[in-house]
Amino acid sequence: MKTLLKSAAIAAVGLCLPLMAQATTVSNTGTYVVSDRATGDGILTHGLVRDGNGDYLGGAYQKWSVDNRTSRWTLNSDGTASLSMTGTNLADSSLSVSMDLTMNINDSDFNGVCMGYVNNDCTLDRRHRPVFDTSDWQYFDILSGSMTVSSTLESVTWALTDKNPARPTQFGDGANAFDRGVNPNDLGLSAWYDLKQTTKTGEDPNYSFIPSFSGSNLMHTDINLNVAPVPLPAGLVLMIGALGATGLVRRKARAA
Repeated sequence: MKTLLKSAAIAAVGLCLPLMAQATTVSNTGTYVVSDRATGDGILTHGLVRDGNGDYLGGAYQKWSVDNRTSRWTLNSDGTASLSMTGTNLADSSLSVSMDLTMNINDSDFNGVCMGYVNNDCTLDRRHRPVFDTSDWQYFDILSGSMTVSSTLESVTWALTDKNPARPTQFGDGANAFDRGVNPNDLGLSAWYDLKQTTKTGEDPNYSFIPSFSGSNLMHTDINLNVAPVPLPAGLVLMIGALGATGLVRRKARAA
């Protein structure tokens, strides 16, 4: 009987080992500052806002600048992540935007998406030269998400969902690959979302907001962000410097 139990235990461990080996490795955990890409915008909406004359505000693509003082990306060791952003419209600074998303890491294999490159392939440029190494990029699916655009008289909120399951949110070195000049060694974040209006308060005759759109290349919202560690407070930097200087003085005193 003991032999049978021992054999069963060994078999159970053997079955568990492959499962353990498949556990997701989460890298670059922590909280980061997110900011605009080189073109000066971090959020791009497609045909979302019209002015009082019925024309698209700022053209077919509305560009929004992200406030890096309040906007953060947080990646946890369990694979969950959150993105919280605020910003203003580049064509009309009286319009504000906010985004809040929670996500979960996606273990499937993806090659990354780099718009503007050959077949959106991140590994080759137009001359078929290597560009980005996507092997360490991490991908995320939305658990919940919302975006709110507000004027002085009206506020509209949309629910966000992944535009294409084959293009989940991507994060890693060079993952903000919409910028031709992006440094492949700098952390970036890109994503593509569909929208569906959920709430509306007020009425502003100077603007009209598209209630919902999905699927079309001209009707969704993108985020293309630079990502950097949250800087240490100036006071803490000074304190660390002072402690280092104190230690150096003490070592010299002992040596003397």
